[in-house]
Amino acid sequence: MKRNMRILITGSSQIQHIKPLYQSQGWICDEFTSCPGALRRKLRNLKKVLMADTIYAVFGTHTASFYWRVAGLLRKKRILHWIGTDVLIALGDAPGRLVRDYNRTLHLAGSELLQRELRTVGIESAVVPIVPTSIQFSPLPMPERHAVLAYIPETKEEFYGMPLLKEIARRYPDICFHITANSGSHDKCPLPNISYEGTLDAAGMRELYGKCSILFRYPQHDGLSMMVLEALGTGRIVIYKYPFPFVKTPAGGTLPDVLAVFEDALSVPPQADHRAVDYVNSAFSMEKQLLRYQNAGALQR
Repeated sequence: MKRNMRILITGSSQIQHIKPLYQSQGWICDEFTSCPGALRRKLRNLKKVLMADTIYAVFGTHTASFYWRVAGLLRKKRILHWIGTDVLIALGDAPGRLVRDYNRTLHLAGSELLQRELRTVGIESAVVPIVPTSIQFSPLPMPERHAVLAYIPETKEEFYGMPLLKEIARRYPDICFHITANSGSHDKCPLPNISYEGTLDAAGMRELYGKCSILFRYPQHDGLSMMVLEALGTGRIVIYKYPFPFVKTPAGGTLPDVLAVFEDALSVPPQADHRAVDYVNSAFSMEKQLLRYQNAGALQR
């Protein structure tokens, strides 16, 4: 009787979207333990490495660990999934060190942009986005008036483009801009048309999507943004820094470039894009995800 393959998955919380894919193919999925006692914890986790057929790490900078090195010495299959900020960090490292540390590793990139960036430091990867396996979106009715939604976490305002958003908001005083993951406590010059919504749960986010017609996402760097997929999946207009199906991408990084895209989006009344909803549901289905993993060599057929 053929035994079930075993995979040890570690890293970002996004592993919750990876485990169901392997489990659907009969794999046993395991994670590192955080039990009390340093020696006890190390012995248990070492046993998990020894029992695993594959070690899968999400977020590249977490791999310089004892367990990752042991897996390499034992010739275990190692998969490294790059998702965004880890690539940004890697771009500042010495290319020779990167190639050495990640030798004999299968690399996956969360987007084509990340794949291109990794290639500049000598790492070849296959594009495999990380998305919920139960993904199934449906369009939400559009609001009567345009309103903008943006994810700009507190203390990371510069990285996520808050100065640019405020410049845009000043030019459209009749448009409301809703900011999530932020209380506004760091905004020393608040604008009357910017509303800070704080941190919302899934129900609160869906309610907010219902109030907004446009998602604006313009960070300094990005992988595949789940918020972009969510917005497209509800039929929203998406103004995004990077090219992606059914989004509006500015021609360049200047304020006039971004304003030109806003002018285009605001020139017509809010209307849900049903083609974008269909695209997200089709392109990121569980069947398509399994095929991506299989084609990359990360999951046996």
